[in-house]
Amino acid sequence: MDENGEKTEKEITDCQYIYPHNVIPTSKELKTIRKVQQGLISKGKDGSRLPSAYQRLNGLFDYWTYQDFISTDCEFRGILDDQEIKLAENHKLFIYGFFGYSTKLWDKFNDDIVGLRKGERILKGGLQLATNYMPQGELLVIPLTKTIGYQNVTHVVVHFEEADPDLGRKGFQPELEDLAKHIATTVCRRFLNWKKLLKKETGAPPDILEARNIHDWIREQEKHEESQSSNNNKRRCFSAH
Repeated sequence: MDENGEKTEKEITDCQYIYPHNVIPTSKELKTIRKVQQGLISKGKDGSRLPSAYQRLNGLFDYWTYQDFISTDCEFRGILDDQEIKLAENHKLFIYGFFGYSTKLWDKFNDDIVGLRKGERILKGGLQLATNYMPQGELLVIPLTKTIGYQNVTHVVVHFEEADPDLGRKGFQPELEDLAKHIATTVCRRFLNWKKLLKKETGAPPDILEARNIHDWIREQEKHEESQSSNNNKRRCFSAH
């Protein structure tokens, strides 16, 4: 409000974590890919021959909870030891993972789409620890022992409930960091099983800017169609009365 009593307002969008699949188009969720694959198999078709929409992808992503690591029939059963299972359950872990076909995806996003200074990075490969819905500290290196280059195309978030970071050492307790690194390594290896669905690294810069524009245009068309459908339904309702 200025000195004359005139009010000025501006709506500020809530801050949100930059999940890679939200800014890098042509990325598919593993759970969705598995459902499509199972659908093909149930129809007697070859489950490895996925539709073109699930091939030559920029990236793969997925979400997991602690239940996916501690249940007896879970996806990652047997990966964690007893102490790790207890920690995962106590802190109700939530895990997100993204696996890109090239580190050039980060370069394109940071340099050309966001327009940061050369060398600055707000999105890159690594392990982000979080608690109370807030990221804590810098990205950690995902400790792969083989094919270590993939640690740079993988972005993993491990969120702990009610975990108090050690402010003195600007990080979490060692046992929580070790657990998160173990999980990040496991997630990265799981993505490697689906690497054939990603684009091949050719050295050419990724076209995510153009793809982003196409993606946005498609979303706008879908919203318009939904709006028109909703309006038509309303008109039919009014006509009926």
